Amino acid sequence: MYFTALTNQFKMIGRYNSTYGFVETNDLQEKANQLWGKDWEACDDVAQIEELLRELHPNKYLVSFLENVKEDDILVTEFNGDIMNNFERQIHNIILIHVARTWERIRVKQPYEEMPLDNIASTDVIEEIAYDIYKTDLIQDFIQTKDGSIWNRYGDGMSDTYIERIATEIIEEHYL
Repeated sequence: MYFTALTNQFKMIGRYNSTYGFVETNDLQEKANQLWGKDWEACDDVAQIEELLRELHPNKYLVSFLENVKEDDILVTEFNGDIMNNFERQIHNIILIHVARTWERIRVKQPYEEMPLDNIASTDVIEEIAYDIYKTDLIQDFIQTKDGSIWNRYGDGMSDTYIERIATEIIEEHYL
């Protein structure tokens, strides 16, 4: 259907195909009617879902559009309390992708190509690692200054190298 991840009354994490799907799956018709009127129509799904979530749980969820995905292309994830602007969201998403790639590179080098956590549990850990990297001083400095030379501070030369180095250190120290 619309929702493919964990859910409960207050945890709306998952993938959706529209505002209608999000509202229906999470039984939010009454709140949507209060917010947009009885005969509301879905238009900008990501913006509408963000608006609805801000009303229900300010600063708790991150809504992203997944490009090149045919179905359920709206992703709702829990975020630890920070409102991000578009640039910050892009940086967070880039970090998340690099952490997932690093996790996978490490996984295939393990005996039987398995990590201590199964695939489902690893997604939460990957999100936590990405958030930890997002909150590092270097990333926060980059977000504030948008100065690309900042990556040389630790000799990494570029953001990909920095992110994957930190992710590797965290994974090897805490999850192997």
